[in-house]
Amino acid sequence: VSRAFEFARPEAVLEAGQFGIVLGARLAERLGVSVGDHVTAVLPEATVTPLGIFARQKRLTVVSLLRTGSQLDQTSAYVARADAAKLYRLGDAVHGFHVAAEDPLAARNVRHELVGLLGAHKFRGRTWFQSLGNLYNAIGTTKNMLLLLLSLLVAVAAFNLVSGLVMIVNERRGDVAILRTMGAPTRVTTVAFASLGLVIATVGVIVGVFAGLGLGLVAEAGFPLLESALGVALMSEYVVTSLPVAFSAADIMRVVGIALGLCLLATLLPAWRVARLNPADVLRHD
Repeated sequence: VSRAFEFARPEAVLEAGQFGIVLGARLAERLGVSVGDHVTAVLPEATVTPLGIFARQKRLTVVSLLRTGSQLDQTSAYVARADAAKLYRLGDAVHGFHVAAEDPLAARNVRHELVGLLGAHKFRGRTWFQSLGNLYNAIGTTKNMLLLLLSLLVAVAAFNLVSGLVMIVNERRGDVAILRTMGAPTRVTTVAFASLGLVIATVGVIVGVFAGLGLGLVAEAGFPLLESALGVALMSEYVVTSLPVAFSAADIMRVVGIALGLCLLATLLPAWRVARLNPADVLRHD
């Protein structure tokens, strides 16, 4: 029976002494093999025989396929550690080891600490930023693009704010003209309309922030339901089977700052129109 697993540990299906191998699903497709078939591993070592020098080879049995929906499926191959040690004639030694950090983003710091403790002249470290750097860069690019798209959406909302304030200015032309004739400085009416725009923007931003936080709370539980309804693994290219949500105060403040900044710019045009009103021209027709 073909056994395919996602995000499981390869050692769960590998037994020492059986010389089995777990292949990435796409790698198995390129080789034209499936579970139960055999592949030949050629080691970068030579064996001297009376017939000449030959590369060391070993026949391995495919025991399972690794399906992650990512680039790992194209290059991954796993064997039991004891079998690998026999193939390379290492005994109890190893070529290297993997270290899992609680915080994946702290991998560089962990590498520096380990290399310093073990000796830089004996060991060299490599983090997932190097082996899977394209994935990390893709996630960073996606985050920046989402921020840009959200900024454009806020800009559209700010344009609606401009339209609303311009309509208010047109409706209150007479009131502004009367205030100006009573001695109110231009800056008072200008600041009044700018403050009105900022109050509207602030209320909208606050409502948007709480709505976003609410959606974030339900997104983690609703993501599997959405994938089941669509029948598509939405985040498979990022090797992600769930959508954990973590709120970042810095990101929230960045979005709030951009939103308020765009809304502040949106209030300048209505305020400028108020400052250019001529009381005599307005009251002449009233």
